[in-house]
Amino acid sequence: REIEAATVQANVVSYSRTFLAGDQEHPVDLIEVAAASGVVKYERESHLAVHPSLGPWVTFTAVIVIDTSPEGWGNQEPPGPSTHYNLVPEAELQEARKVYQGVDSWTDSNWKKYLRMMECISLGSQHRFDELQAEFYIRQDPKVVRKMLK
Repeated sequence: REIEAATVQANVVSYSRTFLAGDQEHPVDLIEVAAASGVVKYERESHLAVHPSLGPWVTFTAVIVIDTSPEGWGNQEPPGPSTHYNLVPEAELQEARKVYQGVDSWTDSNWKKYLRMMECISLGSQHRFDELQAEFYIRQDPKVVRKMLK
């Protein structure tokens, strides 16, 4: 029902639904999908995804693709790559890139560096994850979820 409601709200006339699922061998890069659809701007130099109101404090757990024919969009343009980085001062991006340099992995001890990189962006700072949320988002370690549930 939510999908139908969203297509009505977006004035999409005809569509088909595809549900994507990834596994360890064939993961679906949700940030790349979000960037391609215009939900976030993905900056490869710092590996940051920035949402226009949430800033870097956004996560994705699923993708629903609504495929339409060109006439299905009516008078609207389909979404495309975002320009949300225009909302982030260049000095903040430069600082985030400096933090990113030289880090091979965002696991274990390096996860706090990624958190520091996200904190360089002031946009959406009121939505900052708490420490355990940030650790799970960055490390994707189920042990962190157990800590959250205690």
